[in-house]
Amino acid sequence: NLQDEVIRAYSADKLLSAFRTLQQLEEIIHETELPSEQAHEFLNSELVFNLRKEAEEIIALLADFSTTEGWNKMREADGITTWYRHEEGNPIHSILLEGIIEQPVFNVCSVIYEIDLYTQWIPRLVEARNLPTNLTSRFRKIAYCKVDVPWPVASRDTCMYGYGVDLLQEQGVVVVLVRSCCPTDADHEHPPLPNRTVRVDTKRAGFLLRPIGGDKTEVKIITNTDPLMQYIPYMIFNLATKIVAHNFFEMLRQQSAVCAQPDSEYQERIRNNPVY
Repeated sequence: NLQDEVIRAYSADKLLSAFRTLQQLEEIIHETELPSEQAHEFLNSELVFNLRKEAEEIIALLADFSTTEGWNKMREADGITTWYRHEEGNPIHSILLEGIIEQPVFNVCSVIYEIDLYTQWIPRLVEARNLPTNLTSRFRKIAYCKVDVPWPVASRDTCMYGYGVDLLQEQGVVVVLVRSCCPTDADHEHPPLPNRTVRVDTKRAGFLLRPIGGDKTEVKIITNTDPLMQYIPYMIFNLATKIVAHNFFEMLRQQSAVCAQPDSEYQERIRNNPVY
């Protein structure tokens, strides 16, 4: 039945397929004079609440990836185009990056997925780990990351909820969305805030990965994170973010090539982790 189809699609990370099936189910239920108690409970369940919320997030992210209208081009170098956009009521600019990584999409996905290996390729990142949760999906995670910042600025950390969406059959892409955790995401505990550390607000970050043939991937990245640096003007931070974002794309490109090496830690995990 449709209810089971919603659960199966959501569990398989086919979020938009699950959402469309949910809409069909809602239409049928609304046309029924006396919906069953089971149907009512399902539509008000935590799963459906999260499905609606995440579908809304992914639809908005795809809309932003679909056009550069409203974005301002800042830089085009190394095959990477950097755009920025002012957000209403938010002093932090959103950043959009577009470029090609000459690696299969599987390798790029693996670099993004293996959170605890981030410390190997992201400068000043001193801690990166998955947090224990009740999540059963392969591609939903809650992660903790900490960046060591030179004195006198305090270190920064973040607790993020991220999930991947398989849209390969529907749109030929894989999409990943990341944002700061909120209480409804899953059962988890935020790590205590270390001394001299500020927890940043990742309002939204996202990846769109489109395979090109078998050995290239079109990559788009959007990010908007407030570092909560009270004494640094946002104008300076916005400028620095645009430079850092370009460098991040370059590092993702380089690490995807590392992933392809037969003796890499990535290949070891690919061979042994059932998720692959």
